Amino acid sequence: MLTATTQEAVRLLRYIYYRDTSCGCPYHPADCIFEDASVLLLQLEAGGLIRCVCQEAPDKPESYELCKPLGSVSLLSLLLILNEGVHPVSPDVDEQRVYGRYGVVASRMGVVNQMMRSIFGEIHLTELCL
Repeated sequence: MLTATTQEAVRLLRYIYYRDTSCGCPYHPADCIFEDASVLLLQLEAGGLIRCVCQEAPDKPESYELCKPLGSVSLLSLLLILNEGVHPVSPDVDEQRVYGRYGVVASRMGVVNQMMRSIFGEIHLTELCL
């Protein structure tokens, strides 16, 4: 349901959070490696979620700190900052993947997915004025 960009941004924010709290990265070390994080870092900084504290390496996650507690950042605010959306998935095909990927929020994501599928299914292209 979440785009690869949104998922990468969540991983990046969690990485910065865990690094700042001295807990270390709670994931497999390979999950703490980011592909082309520089664009995401700029978006997250422009959105007010992080700030650069080391101007010598502005393309590295280690150069950033959170501007607010991670627990106060909502998925909606992140989606708006990234200019991303949510993609409905077929519940019969992807249900296990959704539950496996999103853990404790999977049931809420499943409800959102079903609502989007129902609402979008009732909107016909002839009704859209683009």
